Amino acid sequence: MRADKTIHVGDLMRGGRDNAFNLLRLSAALLVFLSHEHLVTGKPLPIQGYFGVYVFFIISGFLIARSWDQRSSTFQYLKNRGLRILPGLWTVVLLTIFVIGPLATDLPLSRYFADSHTWKYLLNLVFDLQLTLPGVFVDNPYPIVNTPLWTLAHEAIFYVTLAALGSLFRLHMRHVVLAVYLSAMLLQSHDSSGVPSDLISYFFGGAVVWYFREYIVFNK
Repeated sequence: MRADKTIHVGDLMRGGRDNAFNLLRLSAALLVFLSHEHLVTGKPLPIQGYFGVYVFFIISGFLIARSWDQRSSTFQYLKNRGLRILPGLWTVVLLTIFVIGPLATDLPLSRYFADSHTWKYLLNLVFDLQLTLPGVFVDNPYPIVNTPLWTLAHEAIFYVTLAALGSLFRLHMRHVVLAVYLSAMLLQSHDSSGVPSDLISYFFGGAVVWYFREYIVFNK
């Protein structure tokens, strides 16, 4: 490649899997993992934890937008997204209830399994967030079993939202995605809570990069 050749983001994606997305994901996961010390120490969540989550949503927006554009059908897109997220989620939830919970709970197993909150944790299988189990980690400042579960419902909503927008505005998708991104940024600037408008802006910001990839110059 000539040194004077202009490289766009779109050019980088033509190499198939020859990219650094796995490294980015690993780095973001490490940031999130290290930031969860606050669950044990009681300190405020470090900023790097939020940064790691945002990196995940940016990457997700970029790759999910590409997945939508390269779909063979809407059904195939939704099937692929379900297969991407649901088997892992269901495995983790069931292992948490039936393996980690019994090993970590302070309660006798008979009381643990008789408690309605144990079975309520199954609602995580359908993205209804439940973060605690009876007698598990109760001595921690925040007795949360699996914190990252809170992001999955947002992720699933964004998958469906992108498909809905793509179906309704097929010929103008890039401009619709840009409008959603800018609207989320505007909303975020007027919303001190930041959630979920900040997640919307990061996910659709990643999607904007995909849809305008041929115009975005890659520069070290």
